Amino acid sequence: MTEPPKDAGLRFKKAVLRVRHPDALASWIVTRYDDVRKVLGDSQLFSSQIPLMNAPPELDIFIQTDPPDHTRIRRLLTPHLTVRRMVEHAQQIDLLVDHALDRLISAGAGADLTEQFSNPLAHAALCQFLGLQATDRALLDQWLHTFEAPDAPLADKQRAGKDMMRYLEHAVRASTAPEGSLLSRLHRRNEEETESLTERELVCVLFTLLSAGYETLRNMISLSLLTLMLRPETADELRADHSLVPAAVEEFARYYSVVHRPLPRKATRDTEIGGVQVKAGEYVAVSLPAANWDTSVFENPEELDIHRTAAPHLAFGHGIHHCVGRPLAVSVLKSVITKTQQRIPQLQPAGNQAPQYLHERLFYGVRELSFEWN
Repeated sequence: MTEPPKDAGLRFKKAVLRVRHPDALASWIVTRYDDVRKVLGDSQLFSSQIPLMNAPPELDIFIQTDPPDHTRIRRLLTPHLTVRRMVEHAQQIDLLVDHALDRLISAGAGADLTEQFSNPLAHAALCQFLGLQATDRALLDQWLHTFEAPDAPLADKQRAGKDMMRYLEHAVRASTAPEGSLLSRLHRRNEEETESLTERELVCVLFTLLSAGYETLRNMISLSLLTLMLRPETADELRADHSLVPAAVEEFARYYSVVHRPLPRKATRDTEIGGVQVKAGEYVAVSLPAANWDTSVFENPEELDIHRTAAPHLAFGHGIHHCVGRPLAVSVLKSVITKTQQRIPQLQPAGNQAPQYLHERLFYGVRELSFEWN
């Protein structure tokens, strides 16, 4: 069976947990669904303006900004990241998935699915959509891995962040992004409209979408395929009825909740959450895995059920910081599930080798997964 996210176990404890570890950023961790929605949904009471320790000073990650700056940036981005845009982009996504499956099949039994399929596909999908060169994957992988590695020295993290920012600055200034990509659309808007993003804002937006999007997408691809391998009854259902695929993607997102570590906010004034008094200036972090496994909202949350009709899950966040890249991630995952079921439905873990899971990073997922097929 697949492993659930470790932080889902927080739901068995108190609704709000006091954090006393000297290295912990948060003063409190919120675990219940309704309380998590409250924190994420009230940007006036719970601020997102918390600097990243590993980020270079010049990097302004827009998911860690508050209104009105966040409102303006989001307003300029959202029209280019809608479900309708993803429908227009669907054929390109399908081609990328087919090419990735070709590589996977060519690699043969015993190869690592994460390295041969999930990682390069996530990278290619993001670079194509954003308007970056997919051939630079090795460089970007190295920077992203160092920037997000929990055990990397702070100086190395900041150097990786600066190197990636310089790369993105060059991409923005070059103005050679393919037509239809996010960067080309934003360039055109800057030329045609009075309200636009500055060069620095463009760089920070690309940095945010690439860093958060790559880790989320590559891990969800691996976890989705692992689920199909280890749950043949679910795979059979999806193969027989493709209309179930969208619901399956949402349930996989809820069940795994790949944003693994609690997301911090800062109380702007004294308040109460989950029966606990929180003082102004204290940090409040929300656990998405715990919220998505809240038994008061999701019946038998430890069961993966693609027919679930409960309240919307929080795997992509909530409120003004709801994941702007969700439509792209969902489109890629739907294509992966559908095309894998069509082309290699017998995909399974190789021999008796157990998958190696990621627990120590910000994102939960699969570190390594050898595969074979009958």
